[in-house]
This record gives sequence, C-alpha cells and structure tokens, in this order.
Amino acid sequence: MSFLKKIQAKYKLTARDLPKVVVGDVFEIVQGPNPHKKGAEDTVVITVVTVEDDGFYYFYGDKKPEGRERLSHSNSLFVWGIKSSKKIGKANFKIQHFKNVSWTVTGIPSIDKDLANLDKRYQLFIEYAPKRLKSLYDRQEDKNYHSENAKMVQSFAEWLAAGKDPLEFNRFF
Repeated sequence: MSFLKKIQAKYKLTARDLPKVVVGDVFEIVQGPNPHKKGAEDTVVITVVTVEDDGFYYFYGDKKPEGRERLSHSNSLFVWGIKSSKKIGKANFKIQHFKNVSWTVTGIPSIDKDLANLDKRYQLFIEYAPKRLKSLYDRQEDKNYHSENAKMVQSFAEWLAAGKDPLEFNRFF
C-alpha cells in the first residue's frame, strides 16, 4: 500500500480533501492539530509547482519559497489532516516542452534543480539519454550525489527543449 493510501486510511481522508490544483496555484491551507505544536492547527501557504498522477509537488510560500527552498509532496499535507483550503493566488511559471512532455520552470534555481528528478524530465532522461550518461547517473546515485544528478537531468531536458541532438549532449560528460 502506498504511503498516501496509508495516511488516507489512518486519518479517514479522501482525495477530495486535497485541493484541486493546477501548476502555479497558491493556496492557504489550515492543517489539523499538530502534536509538535501542542495540538494547535497550522495555517500554511503553498505554491504548486507540478502536478503528477499521484498528487502534486509544492513549496511553502506565496510564489516564492519561505525559509528553506525545498519541495514537498502533497501526501505530506495529509499528516495532520486538512481542515480547509482556499486558492489565494496564481504564479505564472514558464512551461517547457519536448515532444509530448511538459515541465515547469519556476525561475527559482534550487526548486527547478530539485524538481528535475521528480517531474517528467527524469522520464525524458531515461528515454533519450545516451547509455553512458545513464551509467553515470547510476554511479552518482549510488554515492548519494542527488544534487549532481538533478542538475544533469535538468541540463539534459533544457538541451532537448532547445532542439539539440540527445547524443551530442554526451560529449560534455
């Protein structure tokens, strides 16, 4: 059973408890009682950066990350439950394309890099990258070089989106 399904079962939540989202939506969400905050409810503002089949990725903040610039998955919103949510704004992120695949470019370097291993750019890398690059990715993954791999996937997707030959990208590595 997936993590999301376990959380939904534990807290009796359904998909309708998540807000309906599109890339760039900004939501104010009231979360349920948090034992780490003495049982207080917590109000957070999130910005959606990509929507996937199993939920969406977001960062805390209104169009710009607050505090640490990191991504979270929508299943983390279920941990204390969602009391209410309302859309409060919209960020206009750039969307890049290659063939029938699209991905978000936020313009926030740390978010864009981290998102590369989580969104459809990773699928592009697996499908189109030369074997040598995939081997490099695997070796780096074994050493926990996640940041380096994300940058490589991001650069490769930008290369493809610019209309360049995927095999030519190999010469840089």
